[in-house]
Amino acid sequence: MYFPKVIITFLVVICVCSLSAQQHLLLKKPGKIKYYIYQPGSEIIFKTIKGKSKVIGLIYDITDSSIIINGTNEVLLDQIQKIYRERGMVRVTQYATRIAGVGYFALDVVNRTLNNEYPIVHKSTLITSASMVGFSYLLYPFRKKSCIINKPWILQVLDFSF
Repeated sequence: MYFPKVIITFLVVICVCSLSAQQHLLLKKPGKIKYYIYQPGSEIIFKTIKGKSKVIGLIYDITDSSIIINGTNEVLLDQIQKIYRERGMVRVTQYATRIAGVGYFALDVVNRTLNNEYPIVHKSTLITSASMVGFSYLLYPFRKKSCIINKPWILQVLDFSF
């Protein structure tokens, strides 16, 4: 009875010791509950202090003071000026209004064709569907949220190793 417990305990200890903890990158706003966690394999979009363009890529590795993007570019955390986050509800609203506008137009044209009504494309249908599609494209600038580091967002590395 005692021997199986020792073997099971030994196996559990070996499994726990062989696990390696990953480091995570935490983007948080002080005083708020809102935070975002990045880990190796996550996509990130940011702008550095030196560069004028956005850097887009997958996080390959996270160290104490830097991240490695796409396995080749190492960027220091102090050099990151902004991190861009995608707003999911704006994206969903964009797709929904675009589909609704095109669908409304198509359904009305098919209905008027089947009923032999003239004109096939009514002016109000064209205005309504074009407004929905146009509204979806007007939402594009609001799709990405800019999180400026140190004003007020904080970027830090969480180390879960023991």
